[in-house]
Amino acid sequence: MRVMADFDVIIPCKALAEGKSRLAPVLSKSARYELCAAMLQQTLTVAVDVVSPSHIWLTTPDDFAESLASKFGTKVIADDGKDLNHALEQARAAIHPRSRELENGLMVLPIDLPLLCAESLERFVASTADVTISADRTGTGTNALFLKGTAVTHFPFRYGRDSFYRHCELSGVNRHELRVVDDLTLALDLDTPDDLALVPMVVANARCRSDFFGDNREHRRERLSR
Repeated sequence: MRVMADFDVIIPCKALAEGKSRLAPVLSKSARYELCAAMLQQTLTVAVDVVSPSHIWLTTPDDFAESLASKFGTKVIADDGKDLNHALEQARAAIHPRSRELENGLMVLPIDLPLLCAESLERFVASTADVTISADRTGTGTNALFLKGTAVTHFPFRYGRDSFYRHCELSGVNRHELRVVDDLTLALDLDTPDDLALVPMVVANARCRSDFFGDNREHRRERLSR
């Protein structure tokens, strides 16, 4: 039987009808809605397998997403829809006085990681670093972020273009210990038709697991060392 962890998790979820617009060339609007709803359910299922529902916080403006979260026993924080960074800051501010000051860490977990599993979450949060981060498969975006110590309340969220590099840079500026995790189950997100096409190939072909990051890992190391 798995022992429940007690760090906190923020799961941001925009309005489901607005999600995954870059998949429009291959999926209809209704199909994209169903995909977003299914991914949210998968993410919640994995999260509650690792963390007590009382430590999981969904920030969303979507009524269906809110009702789904309530079925899992997780908490909901209203999102006014401005942007992701604003929603995360709002959520953190709301959680802080209610969750033992987030003393065991805070994770930001997106809903669009199709290979996500409980084991990958447990490996990721096993880090003792102040800031633990996993990039997307291009090596530029942030797919998972785990904060500990003073970073929990003070680390600024900078999601958007090149967010991986911005978060890594902010770790240095704020003198936080940084750990970068390369994990296939955290690196593949569903943003583009190419991402969608990769899912069955990666699952079926073990060779893809070693080749998945391609040249991105080395490029990332070079850029971070500058």
